[in-house]
Amino acid sequence: MEHWFTLYLLTRLDAIVWAALILMVLFPAASAFVLVVGYDSDKLDRAKPLARKLLVAAACSLFVAVFTPSQKDALFIAGGAAVIEAAKSETAQRVAGKSVEAVERWLDSVMQEEKNRSGE
Repeated sequence: MEHWFTLYLLTRLDAIVWAALILMVLFPAASAFVLVVGYDSDKLDRAKPLARKLLVAAACSLFVAVFTPSQKDALFIAGGAAVIEAAKSETAQRVAGKSVEAVERWLDSVMQEEKNRSGE
């Protein structure tokens, strides 16, 4: 249970991406609204900095949406890393060595049987 928060975040990745996509649409719309209201009320100089900040927030939302993997992709990545770590373990190396030895013994016995049959 040491990585409970990581596991929780893995379950929420799709929601994070959707929230970022929604904000990526809402921030430019709010920026346009602020500029229109500022233009109508002759306060465009005060509206421009706020509109610029909203566009920066939209760019940050785009960054989050693009670079956050989906839940499925994150699980594939975690599974692949776990398989690689398991393959590097001493037990896996020992099992692989024993498996190769068993296959070699079986092939030797098959070859010996073939020689015995052909020599008869």
